[in-house]
Amino acid sequence: MSGGFSVEGMEQKLSTMSSSQQSVQTMSLWLIHHRKHALDIAERWAKLISTTPKKKQLTLLYLASDVILQSRKRGSELKEAFQDHLEDAFGQVYVGADVKTKAQVERIIEIWADRGAYTKEFCRTLKMALRLPSTPAHTDDAAILLEADPFAADKAAAEEVFCARAGRTAAPFSNFRRMHFWEQVELPELL
Repeated sequence: MSGGFSVEGMEQKLSTMSSSQQSVQTMSLWLIHHRKHALDIAERWAKLISTTPKKKQLTLLYLASDVILQSRKRGSELKEAFQDHLEDAFGQVYVGADVKTKAQVERIIEIWADRGAYTKEFCRTLKMALRLPSTPAHTDDAAILLEADPFAADKAAAEEVFCARAGRTAAPFSNFRRMHFWEQVELPELL
C-alpha cells in the first residue's frame, strides 16, 4: 500500500491485478485505504469494466464486491460511489456471458442482499436490470416489462427498473397492462 493515490497508479494496479483471491483482496485493501477518492475510484472502475475483455470483467465485479463488503466498517463513501455504476456494470458483465458467469454475477447480488450491503430493493433492481435489454426510445413500455420478467409478481419493481433505465420518474404507465407470454406468441392453427 505504498505511495499516494493517483488515477494512473490505480489503473496500473488494476491492469496488473490477477483473478486470484489474494490479488483481488490486496487491491481491495488499497482502494479502501484511499477511500477519500471514492468518486474517482468508482468512475474509473466503471470505465474500465466497460473496456476490459469479458474474461477480466467478472474479476472487477469481485473487486467491487470485496470493496463494498469490507469498507462498510470504515464508512459508506465507496459503497455509495459504486452504487451509481453497478447497474450498468452488472449489465456489461451479464450480457453475452456464459451460464456459469451469469450464475456468479447473480450470486454477488444475493450475497449483498443477505449481508445487507445494499437494500433488498436495490438488489432486486439489480437482478431485474440483468434481464433488461438496452432500451431504445421506440420500445413499448409493456414490451420492456415483459422482457424484464414475464412472470414477475411484483409489477412495481419492474416499473421501477424500467423507469430507471428510461430516465423517467416512477409513475404508473398509461399504456401498461399485465402481459403474458401467450399473448405475445402467435400459435399456428392446428386444424
